[in-house]
Amino acid sequence: MPCITAGVIRDTVYLDGGYIYWSQGLSNGEYGPIDQPNNPLGLMYTLNFSQPFNLSQNLTALFGTISKARGGAGNANSDAPNYLDGAMLVNDAQLALYGGLVKKTDAFDPPREDEVLVYQQYYYNRQERGSWNPGFNTDRLPEDLTRYIAFGGAASAPSENKAWYFGGLRAPNWGPIFQRTSNITENAVNVSSTLITLDMRDQLDLEWTNTTLPDEIKGRANPEVVWVPVGEEGILVVIGGVTYPDWITTSRVSENAAQSTEESDEFMAVIDIYDVASGRWYRQRTVEGPTARTRGCAVVAPAQDSSSFNIYYYGGYPGVDPRADFYDDVWVLSIPSFTWTRVSEGRPNHGRAGHKCFMPYPDQMMVIGGDTPRPGSNLACLDGGIIQIFNLTSAEWMDEYHPERYFDYGVPSAVRAVIGGQATGGAALTTPSPSGWRDDELADIFDTPYETSKIQTWYPYAAVTESSRPTIPDNNDDENENEDEDEDDSGGGGGGGGLPGWVAPTLGVVLGLVFVTAALVAFCLWRKRKFLKQRGDSEASPDENGMRVLSWIRGQPSETKALTVTTEETPSNLDMTEVSSSVGPIASPAFVTAAVPSRFEMMDTSIAELPGTIHPLLPLPLFGDNQISLCMCDANVRLEKTHLVLPSSRTQVSPRWRSSIGTLTLPQAANPQHQETSPTSAPSPATKPPHFPGPRGRWKWIRAATHLR
Repeated sequence: MPCITAGVIRDTVYLDGGYIYWSQGLSNGEYGPIDQPNNPLGLMYTLNFSQPFNLSQNLTALFGTISKARGGAGNANSDAPNYLDGAMLVNDAQLALYGGLVKKTDAFDPPREDEVLVYQQYYYNRQERGSWNPGFNTDRLPEDLTRYIAFGGAASAPSENKAWYFGGLRAPNWGPIFQRTSNITENAVNVSSTLITLDMRDQLDLEWTNTTLPDEIKGRANPEVVWVPVGEEGILVVIGGVTYPDWITTSRVSENAAQSTEESDEFMAVIDIYDVASGRWYRQRTVEGPTARTRGCAVVAPAQDSSSFNIYYYGGYPGVDPRADFYDDVWVLSIPSFTWTRVSEGRPNHGRAGHKCFMPYPDQMMVIGGDTPRPGSNLACLDGGIIQIFNLTSAEWMDEYHPERYFDYGVPSAVRAVIGGQATGGAALTTPSPSGWRDDELADIFDTPYETSKIQTWYPYAAVTESSRPTIPDNNDDENENEDEDEDDSGGGGGGGGLPGWVAPTLGVVLGLVFVTAALVAFCLWRKRKFLKQRGDSEASPDENGMRVLSWIRGQPSETKALTVTTEETPSNLDMTEVSSSVGPIASPAFVTAAVPSRFEMMDTSIAELPGTIHPLLPLPLFGDNQISLCMCDANVRLEKTHLVLPSSRTQVSPRWRSSIGTLTLPQAANPQHQETSPTSAPSPATKPPHFPGPRGRWKWIRAATHLR
């Protein structure tokens, strides 16, 4: 992935444009030929810092995508074609794609000269957001500015809501530029001596300015530009670059390799510095630095006490011969001492150029993308994969990245050997040595501390799994002042890890309703349980039980209603529970078959016990067509009367008794419609049920029901 543009918004890396090629893995463990589709759909790739990974796994699976096409799908075409070596200018809420080369084609027209594509992920403007939604929109450049530029150096300062584009290459007449063509007037071959500034303090009204560089500040291709928190608004530090690059010619050979190398060496030895607050440029010489470098990457790691600011520069190459080995070493430019120290020598055949670097944590550098040397015409994949992790404190390469494993930055021992101090800071060498300050005003800038409270950090990041998404609070502000939460809300775009602002209040309301509902249900269940327990603890007297049964038999309501139980297996009281557990399984009752289409159970028929009110030898009373079920139980025998129905012919059906010893039939009463048997009257021998002696010998009501047709 060489020639890509990249930037970080909060917890997410955004990658756009560039050459994209890969080799497909085969089922036998080998890889197929390298394919180079070059992103025809115009996709922007994202990588969230909350995803843990190791370098041996499939790293391409970590990337998400955002379509730049209008409507979110299909080919971007002229709306957002694939740019090569443009710039991504960012703050903590949005990004702007500036410059770069597009492919010349008859299939669609290129974007306009003054068009810039902007992606807004979060809202931070002080005005009412109205119909604002996250996504892409087009911004217009002022009349003195054009997008026809490429191969420049970009830097962003989210705490200042500003970004910059330094140098680069343009067409001879500042006209349209395309990927390498035979028409020299359409190629980016001339050095641009400009500094483009983007002010994003007003999200809905971006301000672009174009200034010409002083004569002593040389424009160049592909330098590394970093923003350092020094002075009132910070400074820009420009490192490296090339003036006659090999990639602008069809033969891939520099037009003036000797002069380019000489000038590039000077770019590493003498550093150009831009003070943002005053708009002035300065130059400061370094000592014992690397030779010519371009298309490397750089990050800034401040000491914990800000006594030194250490700029790490990784990879790259001289920029005049793509067949030579690329660099894999890591150098540190420590300022304000302006001393170079090589902290890692690199690994053979592991170098790369055209990559990008980011700092997910203060002690880690993440390298993404890049290109390999081209000794021939064949493409080659990067050794070690497209992502590499470097520990800035120990100056060692790492095999894995985990968002929950990080530490505060410590100055490497090799750097401390030059500037003094400890890992936490305390540098002894705080002025350029041995040359001293070239300009006293630059010394004053370094003596002015930057207000670090303006810098918003978004780490640590909670590790996520495949089924979860990271959440980053949406508290970005305009000029780093606090705003109302409803003005600073995430729109939930496709790339970032932040949640939309409406999720939190909605989730709170839903969870609150669930809690209140659960509390009400629990209270109702507790009341019901307490009510049932009170009913179970208050046992009715034998007289009350007897009157309840007699009232039911006569069809008169009793004073106390019992609950209706429709399951024969449910015990009615403690005595039945004891008997059921002692005699083992009991067969379900058998029912008398009658020619009736349906049966209905009378309301308020309940289970009751008549202890001591009916002698086992008393006759069974029957009144009208009603019929009851009785059971005489002891330790060994269960006697149960089957259900009796009301046939339409008023024919009496003899009650039948089922027990473990057979079926018994009881005679009918003489006048079943009018005859009453008092519970105190003497029993009749003709209607006496069979007597089964036992240790308990009591009658139990197990079910009392009247069935009607």
